[in-house]
Amino acid sequence: MKTPKPPEEDLRIGMMVYSTSTHRLRARIRERLSDFLVEEIIRNDVISGCRKSPFPGSYPLLLVEKRNVGTVELVGSLARELSLSPSKFVFLGLKDARSVSRQYISLKVKRLPRDLPRWVKLVGWIRRPLRREDLIGNRFEIRISVRDEGAFMSEVVSELEEKDVPNFYGYQRFGSGRAVNHIVGRALVRRNFHEAVRAFISTTGSGESEEVKKWRRGALEGGRGAIEEGKELGLLYEVLMLEEMERSGDPLRALRRVPLTLRRLFINSYQAYLFNRSVSERFSRELPISRPIKGDLAKMVGGNIGIWDGDGRGLEVPVSQLIGYSYRVLRSEQCEIEVRIMREEGINPKMFYVREMPEVSARGGIREIPLSPRELVVEERPREIFLWFYLKSGSYATVLLREILKPERPYDQGF
Repeated sequence: MKTPKPPEEDLRIGMMVYSTSTHRLRARIRERLSDFLVEEIIRNDVISGCRKSPFPGSYPLLLVEKRNVGTVELVGSLARELSLSPSKFVFLGLKDARSVSRQYISLKVKRLPRDLPRWVKLVGWIRRPLRREDLIGNRFEIRISVRDEGAFMSEVVSELEEKDVPNFYGYQRFGSGRAVNHIVGRALVRRNFHEAVRAFISTTGSGESEEVKKWRRGALEGGRGAIEEGKELGLLYEVLMLEEMERSGDPLRALRRVPLTLRRLFINSYQAYLFNRSVSERFSRELPISRPIKGDLAKMVGGNIGIWDGDGRGLEVPVSQLIGYSYRVLRSEQCEIEVRIMREEGINPKMFYVREMPEVSARGGIREIPLSPRELVVEERPREIFLWFYLKSGSYATVLLREILKPERPYDQGF
């Protein structure tokens, strides 16, 4: 069976391959909000060390259930409700806005200022605020609405068990229907700050209304009228940039009008695009995804990262460097792929230290190359499919679902 070609939306963010050969499934996800359920799994010692009452030096641990709202927006809303600064909130990951998600939040306060909303539960009191490493992974329950007669899921699952699925960054990292974050990030890395502003304001998305698309096309030349219209359309960050460009004409000042978390996301999204491209090419070269080859960086038994020399117990997991200013050129085929992509992009690792805006500089890091879904359970019913599975922290459920559906129009199909 010939594998379908990924759509333009996928190619634009570096997802250039499918690992399975099954045909496209005429289906969609998120037909209803309750079709996409996410639950954070945190370390057992955090939960077991939690006490019901506050103790000296303790911090409250909350469990929130969010519906159809992003994590950052939820934290802002809860901060206002509790009369606290958003900086007092510690969360472990950004959950998809179009979902029902249960996630943990700790507060850097010694006591709760007032009663909690109904959608927030006090789990107890812990000895320190949450840390990134406390998040082990996420458990998912997904419903797929199917339009095809016969869902052929046994064939898909069989291939998923045999083939290696790349651990791509999913659509959400790039801005879903608009997919602009990495384009802004590329411009920042290249020090083209005017282009970064232009891309963020003017790039249209397939999921946007014609009114918004029309506004974007004329906003930069629209003056005060465009600013007022942008406010009416609810384009908060675009309006903040436009106001600063109208006032000072300085793109750096305009970019700094948006929150630091968003500016960092631009750079991180560009790193994600480079990762997706490099793993796509690794797959196209028929190099293994789930086991290292000689010279690869790998996560060894016990969790340490090292260069794999061909000896081991077969449990090592290949990892790739996220390109940043601390990137090291190694003697490996994976590294050769990454260096060639950087050359094509006209960048080098040192450019990820942005002297003009050091707060967004990206050191780099590592990411596992295989997706590695666990505990996958599939149940087929007439016109719908249910999936239950677990993914490690940082992996995207939509990447696994993309492999199953192979959507021709990702945004229209719920991605």
